[in-house]
Amino acid sequence: MLKQEVDRFIKILRQVLPMEIGFENIIVDRESGEIMFETKTGSFLLDSLSGGMGAIIDIAWQMFVAVPMDRNYFVVIDEIENHLHPSMQREILPNLCKAFPNVQFIISTHSPEVVTSIEESYIYILSHNEDKKVTVQKIEDYQYDLTMPNEDVLYNVLGVSTNLPKWAEYKFASILNKYKNMELSNEDFLELQKDMKKENIESLLSDLVFSINNEGEKNG
Repeated sequence: MLKQEVDRFIKILRQVLPMEIGFENIIVDRESGEIMFETKTGSFLLDSLSGGMGAIIDIAWQMFVAVPMDRNYFVVIDEIENHLHPSMQREILPNLCKAFPNVQFIISTHSPEVVTSIEESYIYILSHNEDKKVTVQKIEDYQYDLTMPNEDVLYNVLGVSTNLPKWAEYKFASILNKYKNMELSNEDFLELQKDMKKENIESLLSDLVFSINNEGEKNG
């Protein structure tokens, strides 16, 4: 009976761990008594695994212990992306659904990779209203286009208007404020280029010019 349960857990790990890891088996070292993970590239101590790998194994173990396979269950996981590399964030939920087909998952996340990882899903946004109370909004008409960058998910689902680093956002806003009420002459444009190069954000030149033009249209 014990061997059957161990074999079942090993099968679950083969489904939830990234394929690139090449997980094969769990063994106990006869000399040290340590638990070892056998992979296609070698054997590793359980304590030496990365935080991401450990997080996935922990979720799998808790579900293995608590969720019987002969009944349907709801499982709630808060911020499932914690400790996971973005490549693992893309895979964790599909892999869990495959390993536990009798489970319906309710997931909270701030990760675009997790949001878009399941084709058939319901997405809800939790936010604060003007009274500082939490409101829940189901996204009825959001359709993820495979050609969309993650910025679209960040804006439409997670409410993040930009993925620029904060330091770049501040510098962008500062330069925009300097030029926003100007009709750019050739000299102004060259000066603008110098300012952006000095602040190391010259790659955002076209975005800034677009923003300056928009500000001009509003004020006009």
